[in-house]
Amino acid sequence: MDSDAKKCLKRPASHPVPRDHPLQISLRTYALSLSLSLGPALFPFLTSAKLRRNGVARLKKILRRELGMSGFAFAMTVAVGGGATLRRLWDLLDTKTADDTGWASDTELTKIRDRLSSLTSSHRTFIANVLSSLLAITLFHSRRSRVHPSHRVDIPLTLPLSDTASPQLQRARIRPSITLDLTLLLLVRAMDSLFQMAISRLPRSYNKWIMTLANIDVRLLEALRAIRSGAWSYRRHVSVQPDLVSSISRTLGYPSAWGDPALLPAYGGVQANAVWKTLGVRGRNGLGGLPCELVHGTVTGGSCTANATIRGAQAFVEALALYLPVHFLPILLTRPRALLQAPRLLRTTLSVLRSASFLSAFVSSIWVAVCLTRTLFLARLFPWISHDFWDGPFGCTFVGSLVCGGSIWIEEGRRRG
Repeated sequence: MDSDAKKCLKRPASHPVPRDHPLQISLRTYALSLSLSLGPALFPFLTSAKLRRNGVARLKKILRRELGMSGFAFAMTVAVGGGATLRRLWDLLDTKTADDTGWASDTELTKIRDRLSSLTSSHRTFIANVLSSLLAITLFHSRRSRVHPSHRVDIPLTLPLSDTASPQLQRARIRPSITLDLTLLLLVRAMDSLFQMAISRLPRSYNKWIMTLANIDVRLLEALRAIRSGAWSYRRHVSVQPDLVSSISRTLGYPSAWGDPALLPAYGGVQANAVWKTLGVRGRNGLGGLPCELVHGTVTGGSCTANATIRGAQAFVEALALYLPVHFLPILLTRPRALLQAPRLLRTTLSVLRSASFLSAFVSSIWVAVCLTRTLFLARLFPWISHDFWDGPFGCTFVGSLVCGGSIWIEEGRRRG
């Protein structure tokens, strides 16, 4: 095999569909929207014996409603994915017509084309999203118009409305709220945008504060981005930057081979155990991927429990340094005598501890979820799944991002925004 062929084999394959492609956006939106609609729709069916009387017929009705073209998931996909599709088609049409010299310069169609071509990128995106959102709202209304007044669904954990209730209450009971639909539309759009947001897009000062609080080696973040883009692969044993993680291993005092993708096992099982024995890695039997020592960094060694505990404690101390002046400084500047009152001092101190606990739980819960996904539970439960997935964008980092959001409930309600 000649050198050119070898280079082609070593070159990592690019992602077949870019993450900002309308197809990717539509698939993400449909999956997210379906999780928001199908779960609540099935919950009354699963918890109410009355609703389960019709059995399969009732279940088919729910699935037909939620999976149909007028369902919430499809409408959301039309709104979000449709806007991206219109935007992409607009760009393609603009490129095609720019190279076409067969248009007459004085026709109305040419004037419209030139007017549309003169719009800025933000204006095009706005128009495309408005059109797709209007179509989605139309689908919402078509679904609402088919709701029959005799179909009544009791809401779990709420008191049932009396049959003698006023007509306004009865209409509210049988008709889904369009305000809720629009709120969920905005929620799905926001979550899809957050899904695409990278830390590097945040303001520099905020980015620095997050990185300090997270205490993550930037080389590890680069490795995660490389896994997402396909530039790093356990399965193909390739990396565009071969020394990227090996340098982390050397910095921490471990052998360089611990970070070499050409040697690391992609899957768990007996073969992985043989590799770990050769490399001298302990405590990772039955697993593939990077050793925990490299993921945990300078905080601790291979103990996932110690890693989450120490990081949570560090975040708590750093959060105290942040929230103490936030809570006490306004009082000292405006009403210093109020701190002499024991109830006020206790209430302010508890607010500081509560806010610090929120950030501590936020950081530690991410690491607990990461370790449960790639080491302690899921990767052990499914050893035949490659660590290209467990360490990829839908693996441990995705689970950590989902779990950490629950820590917001520790914070006071008025401070949740």
